[in-house]
Amino acid sequence: MSSDCLKMIGISKRFPGVQALDDVDFTLKRGEIHALVGENGAGKSTLMNILGGNVKADAGYMELNGKILDISCPIESLNKGIGFVHQESNLLENLTVLENIFLAREETKLGILNHQTMRDKIVEFQSIYGYQIDPDRYVSSLSIVEKQSVEIIRALICDPQILILDEPTAALDSNETERLFSILSQLQNKGVAIIYISHRIEEIFKISQRITVLKDGKVVGVRKTNCVDKDEIISMMVGRVLEDIYPNRKNHLIGKPVLSLRNVSIHKHIHEVSFDLHEGEILGLGGLEGHGQRELLRAIFGDIAFSGGSLFGCGNSYDKVGMRKRIHSGIGYVTHDRRGDGLFLNETVQKNIAIASLHLRNRLGFIDTNQEKKKVLEKIEQMSIKITDINQSITDLSGGNQQKVMLARWLLINPYVLLIDEPTKGVDVGARMSVYQIIDQLTKEGIGILLFTSDMMELIGLSDRILVFYEGKISGELKRGEATEEKIMRAASGIRE
Repeated sequence: MSSDCLKMIGISKRFPGVQALDDVDFTLKRGEIHALVGENGAGKSTLMNILGGNVKADAGYMELNGKILDISCPIESLNKGIGFVHQESNLLENLTVLENIFLAREETKLGILNHQTMRDKIVEFQSIYGYQIDPDRYVSSLSIVEKQSVEIIRALICDPQILILDEPTAALDSNETERLFSILSQLQNKGVAIIYISHRIEEIFKISQRITVLKDGKVVGVRKTNCVDKDEIISMMVGRVLEDIYPNRKNHLIGKPVLSLRNVSIHKHIHEVSFDLHEGEILGLGGLEGHGQRELLRAIFGDIAFSGGSLFGCGNSYDKVGMRKRIHSGIGYVTHDRRGDGLFLNETVQKNIAIASLHLRNRLGFIDTNQEKKKVLEKIEQMSIKITDINQSITDLSGGNQQKVMLARWLLINPYVLLIDEPTKGVDVGARMSVYQIIDQLTKEGIGILLFTSDMMELIGLSDRILVFYEGKISGELKRGEATEEKIMRAASGIRE
């Protein structure tokens, strides 16, 4: 391995009431992928935001290629060859792809913006790395995957010597993830140094050469990836081993059907699918993304329409029942897109939790605010949601606590069915365990849970039964104990046993 290109020495940062970083050392070598892991709040983002120019350290210093590195703003970091792909999109929705990619670094000729030169650079870059996004499209029209791709293009098009990736695959499907890994391999071969932050342990072991573990603002240890296993890394992060992550559901009792689909179709997505979800069951939807699972959840919730077939809840037909009545009857839906579809980012924790159950506290057109506060506080305590005040902004919470808020919202409607799309997207291992325990407890109360997750180990670890989808149809069904990655992938590829 070649010599260090980046050194961060003795970095400390304190925010009001929190020591975010405490005397942290971090080094990065040319041409390596160095994973940075830890629970939410461990200090990963703060450390990278110091390198990216978003935050100023209280103590310590940085060196780039042996010279002192002093960065005061993100543009200065970018100009010094440091690209940063943030977990949450920083794109401006009212601008085009081209305008976002070249924002604050526009190409000009005689003082006039040279749109053709910028467009040509984007097209050339996309041809090298396999992207196909129209530079003139407005960002507001892009999917989540396309937005993440634009973030990556923006970071790479200026040929950085250091690339920071914060949860880059959280919004990507399996094909896009593999494309990203291929790009990272090409960048490595060019000598680009990559800092890779991810809660997906399998990814870290697949692509990194070294792993630095942070906990409570301190470095717990640095390991060569090929000299450590997953259990040790997780133990360093949270003090528990991999086998303890998922609830033990071997003797869990499953009751009568609470949701039934009969020959259900969704235009271009689902074709004559039938199955039952039972009381107290976790039924996982498996298979590669893009084969209808997400659309199926949305259609059951009432967000999109069935083109054929019938839906029954506890024996009652839902064929002519809209989303509002489905919510009032007890069907909840946790979306995969927390910031886009799930949370009201300009509202408080209380309002985010209370919004779906207002009908239960409506008295002659007025909301019983005292009862609302009581119910919200009960859920916050029950689910161990870490907040300072129920009136604080939802954006102040970590990803794990935001995920719990979305779960709490639907628990207040007293659901009998809960639809969950990516239950732990962007959530660290410790918070994942907490979410899994909550889901497990809900099934013990008789709630049937239908979930889709792109995390194979999560799918296997949580589900009592797995329906694997291929091209909009169920291509396989596996019970707990018989499901393996190989069997799921065979069915996900259309291979029937």
